Amino acid sequence: MPKPDTCSRAEIDDMVNGIYRAQEMSLDDYYKRLDDVYYPIDDSINRLTVHMDELMENIDMIRRQTEIQGEEYSRPSIEAKHASFGERMVTVKLLEDKLDEIIFFSSLNEGGYFPQIGGYLRNNIRQS
Repeated sequence: MPKPDTCSRAEIDDMVNGIYRAQEMSLDDYYKRLDDVYYPIDDSINRLTVHMDELMENIDMIRRQTEIQGEEYSRPSIEAKHASFGERMVTVKLLEDKLDEIIFFSSLNEGGYFPQIGGYLRNNIRQS
C-alpha cells in the first residue's frame, strides 16, 4: 500500500491560501459579470419607465383634447373636424397599444427573460 504524501503545516497553509485567493478572484469576476448584465438592464428599464410615463401623459392630453372638442362638435356633421376627431381616437388607441407593449416587455424583463428579448428591446428603444 502506497504511503500518502505528507505535507508540512506551511505547505498546507499555502494551499489553503491559494484556494481562498482563487475563490476571491472567482467571486470578483462573478460580480464584474453581474454588473455587466445588471446595469444595462437597469438603464433599459429606466428608459422604458420614462417612455411609459411620457406615453401616459400623451394619452391623457389627447383624451382631454378630444373630450373638449367632442363637446364642441356634438352635432352630426360631415365637416373635416370630425375626421380629425376620429384620427385622434386612433392615436389614443395606438398609444395605449404601445404602452401595453412596454408594460409587457418590462414584466418579461423583471422575470429574467431579458437575454431572449434583449435585442428586440434595444431595437425598439432606438426606433422610439
